[in-house]
Amino acid sequence: RPGEPKDPDSNALCAIYRAFATRAQGDAYAADLRAGLAWGEAKQRLATQIEDEIGPMRARYDRLTVESNQIEEILQEGAAKARTLAAPLLARLRQAVGLR
Repeated sequence: RPGEPKDPDSNALCAIYRAFATRAQGDAYAADLRAGLAWGEAKQRLATQIEDEIGPMRARYDRLTVESNQIEEILQEGAAKARTLAAPLLARLRQAVGLR
């Protein structure tokens, strides 16, 4: 109920909010829950926080999907970087298990 204190430590909304917020924002959200923030308002704040965090990523994704080759290029560049970083470790692992 609105005005009734809530326990942020046993509350999934608070845990999710903290995943998308700074420590100070998460602490303020928890304090507001303890002070009796209504569930409806708590959910709205959570939705706003998630959108603030994910919105720019979604906008970038939308821009990239306009030109699907850009996504493929980014994925290929990432794969090349990963192969470069992983190659020495994989060589040592193969040698250690007797594959080379």
